[in-house]
Amino acid sequence: MRPTSRTILAASISNAFGFDGRTPLGGGTLPLPLLTGRSDEETKSIDFLNDLFSLLADGKMEQAGTLCERWSEAAGYLFQQAVDACDLAWARIDDGGLSTLLATLAAEDRISAASALARLWAPEIAADRERTTNTWKLNSVQANGEPIRPEQVLIQLNGLYTLPDRIPDGLPPGLAAMGRNVLENPGNKVADYDHPVPLFEADDVHELVSCLAMLERDLAYEKSIGTLPERHRVPVVLSVSVTHEGLDGPVSTWIRHLLERKDFRNFRLYLLTEEACRRIDRELFRDSMPQFGVSGAYGRHFTALKYTGL
Repeated sequence: MRPTSRTILAASISNAFGFDGRTPLGGGTLPLPLLTGRSDEETKSIDFLNDLFSLLADGKMEQAGTLCERWSEAAGYLFQQAVDACDLAWARIDDGGLSTLLATLAAEDRISAASALARLWAPEIAADRERTTNTWKLNSVQANGEPIRPEQVLIQLNGLYTLPDRIPDGLPPGLAAMGRNVLENPGNKVADYDHPVPLFEADDVHELVSCLAMLERDLAYEKSIGTLPERHRVPVVLSVSVTHEGLDGPVSTWIRHLLERKDFRNFRLYLLTEEACRRIDRELFRDSMPQFGVSGAYGRHFTALKYTGL
């Protein structure tokens, strides 16, 4: 890494996360605390992040790169890509510009420091608004001669699910048994998601339940003003992405159970699970589309929803 980029990155990390002992300019403080009750995997991840950002704040880029490589091959590759991107982005900053930036970050005026840091990492903030707006203006725009009818609208959603925290009382016996079985035999782990919903989550904190309830109310309003026919049910495709292979069936059964209890009347929900994707691929495409699926990386289920829309 170029000396200038090394200095800028170290100063940015130090100021953004409060490594210099002052109020952080970013949204959080590092190092992250090690709270009780975390799994070994979570503790190792927190230790890694704390060590990495501490090295970056000290300008020890070589040690930071080595740490990433030891963590995983992918982390080492991404770190080097980030280093190269920083060198490219800050190639035009000369010694004078570097001195001004460092002086601003070191000053007591934290508002100016935050503004300088924001312009550094998001240069579009300082762009000429009028020139940018003119560049982005649409030309040769005309009304669609055959506009999409409201009845042709398809709504797409995605749900991320993981293993249950508990097996609540009141579940149908078969569904409760599926929950116990998946806890004992979850199958291979296929993905990590940043905010998965545990199987059997309570309705009042289950995002899908609140989302569908709001959708039901909104569609009822659209019918009341004549946008949609009274008897029309809007098709909604819900792709179900799970963290473990064994969850595919239990999650699908649970969601169907939720729908039966709620009795939504203004839309019809179609579940797109990994098992359903494999069946569609087998019956329609003769197993020629293995990329059509909803389990794994985020881009995978986004692609599946696009295919479904087509």
